[in-house]
Amino acid sequence: MKRHNNFFRVRSRLLAAILLISIFFLNACKETTSPENAAVRHKAASAHPSVIELVVTQQDNTTATQIKKIAAEAGIPEGSLYRWKDHYFIFAVHPESFKNAIRKIENITIREYPDYFYAFDRSRCTTTDTIGDAGEWQHILLTAALVPDTSLQREYMNAHATQFEQWPEVAQGFCRAQFRQLLLYRKDNQLVLVISIPAGKTLDELNPLTTKDNPRVEEWNRQMKKYQTGIPGTDSSEVWVFPEVLN
Repeated sequence: MKRHNNFFRVRSRLLAAILLISIFFLNACKETTSPENAAVRHKAASAHPSVIELVVTQQDNTTATQIKKIAAEAGIPEGSLYRWKDHYFIFAVHPESFKNAIRKIENITIREYPDYFYAFDRSRCTTTDTIGDAGEWQHILLTAALVPDTSLQREYMNAHATQFEQWPEVAQGFCRAQFRQLLLYRKDNQLVLVISIPAGKTLDELNPLTTKDNPRVEEWNRQMKKYQTGIPGTDSSEVWVFPEVLN
């Protein structure tokens, strides 16, 4: 009888453990697949979000509505679609279904930025802040072009490949500004930069903190100017432009 009771006791504990593991797994799946979560939390080291740019050669009053509809049907989270003039950008994880569906719209050129060549995240920070990584993020998207000089382009790429070692003050500035993540993409001569900041903050509010008491960041920014120019359609004084979220 004692052996029989022990059997049921062990089995009950085992079932309880399996139940707890199942609950944990379901909660984890709910967090990672939530559209709201996907829109505001992209981890550089794991999720590998990509960028798709649509260049519309002939646009009418229905183009933006069509693109928004296709994005929604493809499961692209709200807040992941951006627009600057005739350029639309999608910043999302696994946007393949959107890419396939968007081809039905005529007069659109698709440009893909499948992976970033530069990534900053909070693992580079030695200090903590009051926001913490548990909060939601918002993504600011910028785009510019590299100057049409291959030697200068190589210098630009090499500078970013060695930035954390040779210019550690830049990452320190990002940490001070509470930047959660920076991802830099390239397609031919065009660059796309995604800066992730705490939800409720603005880039105008945080960006000055990157150079506060940090002259090396100011020097870095000065050096980068010689490599960058505006994309077609910008004014002569513009370099980085800010596509706006298309809600």
